[in-house]
Amino acid sequence: MADILRVKAERDELGINWSWVDKSMYGRRIIIEQMVNEEIKDGDVWHAELIDMGGSGAKQFVSLRLVSKIQELKPWQRLKELPDHWFDQDDLENVLIWLNNSIPVRLIGPSGTGKTQFGYALSRALGWQTPCKVDVSTIKQANDIFGMNAAEDGSTFFARSALFDYIERAIIAYKQGLDTIFLVIFDEINRVHSKSNQNLHGLFDGTRQVTINTSDRQGFRTIILPPNMAFLATMNENHAGTFELDASIKSRFQPVKVGYMPEAMETRRLVDTEQITEEVAQTIVKAAWFLRRAYMKGELSEVPDFRACRSTALLIRYKQVPTVEMGLIKGFLAHYQGELKFDQDGNFIPTPHTDVAKAYSALKMANKDLKKKLEEAVA
Repeated sequence: MADILRVKAERDELGINWSWVDKSMYGRRIIIEQMVNEEIKDGDVWHAELIDMGGSGAKQFVSLRLVSKIQELKPWQRLKELPDHWFDQDDLENVLIWLNNSIPVRLIGPSGTGKTQFGYALSRALGWQTPCKVDVSTIKQANDIFGMNAAEDGSTFFARSALFDYIERAIIAYKQGLDTIFLVIFDEINRVHSKSNQNLHGLFDGTRQVTINTSDRQGFRTIILPPNMAFLATMNENHAGTFELDASIKSRFQPVKVGYMPEAMETRRLVDTEQITEEVAQTIVKAAWFLRRAYMKGELSEVPDFRACRSTALLIRYKQVPTVEMGLIKGFLAHYQGELKFDQDGNFIPTPHTDVAKAYSALKMANKDLKKKLEEAVA
């Protein structure tokens, strides 16, 4: 009986490469002597017949003939990165595994780190349905998330929410065997009203169902979620929200930490989206990062996110400020408590003992030659 080994297909821009599934064969170069008249996708695992092997040391090789496909990976199992997103590959793979196995995920990180946009980017990349974003601050009780009781012409009825309709679409797709995922995003879940915390438990546990009261003839409805629905929640780091998030809700969501966009990527995105020079973009991003570090140390009460970088870049792009330094002051420091005062020569005068003054000091300390770099960038 011929020896049968297992190999995995890995596709790149040059074509298909093969790697070993069987650890005992690691280090040996794979040569496929005979391909199959069948599409081979990235991540597919195949049984292969051993034809020949030889060589020594680093030049060992194994010749194989493909026999049968063992496993074809689903699209979410092949996704290794998201365009223009900075999720760690391991974190991305973990989130995909959890979401596709009905485990809700909670993204935790500072404001402006792309937590909400991650859900939309993920859905686009995988061909999922456009996510349904729920504003949890409007939820006072479980009913609010699905709709509201209303009256018209002397009769009452239940007006369904966008989420209710989204769930109904998911149920139809599941019954019809359509291979897609419906993703619900609970944005800033730490702002959910304390009275509705317990009522939402059923959505995120093993039952995946909740019963709500309605004003129609039925008097109540039981919402049962299909397996093709996934939940993603976002939560700002170090922000408790209006109400303390229920411990049971926390435990039902697998937490994942999200950090700021890497400097190089943030610089590139500013150049691409705001049409400014790389030097100016680097200056804006470096200044933002110094303010972020000051915030992380507890020296500042606010932190500039990518939106603040974009706003600053636009002031400079449209020449609303005479210098990049002025753009940083008006774009970044306006977020802090205190007035933005300038003298007749356009020099900034920070109000003492204010957050603005602290932020301005942080900017000046960012680099000993920051001002020189700013002047060089605008020139």
